[in-house]
Parts: sequence; structure tokens; C-alpha cells
Amino acid sequence: DSPVSSYSTKTALEQNGYLVEYYECPLKAIERLQLIKPDLIICDLYMPIMNGDVFVRLLRQDSAFAGIPVVFLSSEVDARLKIDAVSNGADDFLTKPIDPDLFPKYISNRIIRSREQRDVMDRDSLTGLLNHSCIIDHIKATVKNGAFTSVSVLMLDIDFFKKVNDNHG
Repeated sequence: DSPVSSYSTKTALEQNGYLVEYYECPLKAIERLQLIKPDLIICDLYMPIMNGDVFVRLLRQDSAFAGIPVVFLSSEVDARLKIDAVSNGADDFLTKPIDPDLFPKYISNRIIRSREQRDVMDRDSLTGLLNHSCIIDHIKATVKNGAFTSVSVLMLDIDFFKKVNDNHG
């Protein structure tokens, strides 16, 4: 809701090595999110066109954005509104003003934790290989972006694998 506050937040993150995209319009942000997959989304509770809680509810309806952490950064102090924002799909709610030295560290920790959780969800615990839905998502993204010249698929079917697993772990 404040270009000055947004600029200082963006600057603090960029000075710590983050690539930051800033949008005043939530609808333009949603359009851009269709093309990229950020590590984290920061938004205000009060924005033009739609409030942040509506923005987050829209994001959470799309499974592609389900695992992206959303942090509200707002001057709102009403605890009920903060809880409502988290109930609508946000991961955290920070109140402005925020220490510009601590904020990038907080963001770093939030991103690291999110990547760790995503890795656990995306990989088979026994083999470490990507799970089926993750593989399908990667294939769809590759096809959508046209980022390939050829595609190879390898399928292994191991008969009686349960016996191998039971005997050898």
C-alpha cells in the first residue's frame, strides 16, 4: 500500500543478493506468477484492486502455488486480521516497520525451510528419486517452456521388488 515502504523492502532484499520483482497490482503479479515460480511471496494486507487475503486465497486455489510460502508484511496490528490472513493461506504475518537488517535473515530462513520441506515432499524417501507427480510437473513445465530439443524416458520395472527390499533394505 506504500511505494516508499515497498521500495525500502525491495532494496533491503536486493542488497542481500535476492532477485526481487515488485508489482503494485496483484492481478499483474498473478499473471507473472504463471510464468515463474518464486521461492517466496511477500504481500501487504491492503493492496489496490484486492486485499492480500483475497490474493492469497486465489493463489492457494492453484496447486502450482500451494508450496510457495506467502508472508504478509503490513502495518496492521489487529490480531484478528493477522490470524484471518494466516487462515486464508498465508504462512506468516510480520508487522511494519521491520528491522532492515533482520528482515533478509528472516526471509532466508523461510526460503531454506520451504526448500527443505519441498525436497521431502518431492522425493521418494527410499531412493531419493523425484516422485511421480513431481516428474509429471517437470515434464509439463519443460514442454510448456519449449526448453528441450529431445526427450528421453527410461522406465524400470523390477519384478518382486518387495523381496529385494525386504532382504537388502
